[in-house]
Amino acid sequence: NNNCIFSSVMKSRVVLGMVVVCHLLCFSAFAQEPYWSVKRFATEDGLLDANVLSVQQHTNGVIYCNTAKGLFYNDGSGFKQLPIKNLSYRTLTAFYICPNGVLYLSIYNKGLYQYDWSQKTMQLVAAISGNNANQILKCDNWALLFTRGIRVTAVNLKTGSLVKDPQALVQNKNLAYTAISFHDTLIFIGRKSGIYTFKNGRYDLWKSTPEPVTALAVDQNQLFYKTAIGINIYNFNTAQTQFEPFNIDATDVCVQLTPTTTPGAQVKATS
Repeated sequence: NNNCIFSSVMKSRVVLGMVVVCHLLCFSAFAQEPYWSVKRFATEDGLLDANVLSVQQHTNGVIYCNTAKGLFYNDGSGFKQLPIKNLSYRTLTAFYICPNGVLYLSIYNKGLYQYDWSQKTMQLVAAISGNNANQILKCDNWALLFTRGIRVTAVNLKTGSLVKDPQALVQNKNLAYTAISFHDTLIFIGRKSGIYTFKNGRYDLWKSTPEPVTALAVDQNQLFYKTAIGINIYNFNTAQTQFEPFNIDATDVCVQLTPTTTPGAQVKATS
């Protein structure tokens, strides 16, 4: 399969089964024919809860799904539920599994936890009152708990200390709509006023934009960011930005790498 990088995957619940879609109502920046690739997973595959909140594929190929009944994984032989002691119904709001297998869990109204694979328990990393993060991103020794349009909270994974979002205090709230990790070394945050970065406990303005940035995607050394008027493609090697206008009301962006015989990448805007 072609390598797909999604800025966010299934933020909404998928009712009556999990559907993995590699091409949705899409726009191609490189004139290629659109195509569909769909695989549906449901209860007959071991996925006991049809309401899937988020999905992540580990570097070893295993797919993890967050549901109201807990975390499920598929290693190619069907879905199985990951045993997590003391996990209550509908309390797992987000998760993130690192390439080395470290698993972080966002628990509703409690905070960030690390999963103990041997004991099947959760170990507290940082208590966060009112936590309702729907995405966890990692950057070196930091994790960013992201709640779209509501809250951004940074956690030092070594000390458990918190760094709150300074933009939350800005008048007329500079809302954060999307976030993505760039090779686990830098986090980009799309906001009402532009793109911010997070690294080593610091939030910094990276690029101001006239329109809110509502979706982000990465492809090797390129950053794709969507506004109301189109998709901008920033190349870190050349420091050049390419603009691709479109007139559809897209809510997300993904990047699909094409085979090596075809240079470049396909840009998809999904609604």
